Amino acid sequence: MHENDGVEQLLSWDECWGHIRRSRKGRIAWGYGPSIDVTPTSYLADGQTIYIPTDVSTRTVMTGTSPWVAFEIDGLGEDARWSVLVKGHTHQVVSQADDDVIDSLRSHPVRRGPLVRFVRLDPTEVTGWATFPDL
Repeated sequence: MHENDGVEQLLSWDECWGHIRRSRKGRIAWGYGPSIDVTPTSYLADGQTIYIPTDVSTRTVMTGTSPWVAFEIDGLGEDARWSVLVKGHTHQVVSQADDDVIDSLRSHPVRRGPLVRFVRLDPTEVTGWATFPDL
């Protein structure tokens, strides 16, 4: 940390989820074979579940042989910069309960289109930090 970077503080589980629920854009990373892809994405969050819109080919890779992913969001608040990292596994959305949740959250802007389907990210680890400027 540089002298003028400020004070770093770990975020609590609740603070991390607060940022996740308020934000709508993030980055998702997943691996297959020797490759790792990272892509920006919109998303929806409900409770402690994250729903990510995908196309057919991406959804197949993300929920296929290696469904483990990392998902990150960053932001700038009035008094701090923050970042949240979520690790977990993805599942294709196939249940009516998941579809109902997604429909209830659709007032938020997310990628739409005829081939867009959602995957559900079930977190196994959520961590975050904030940097507060020196006063």
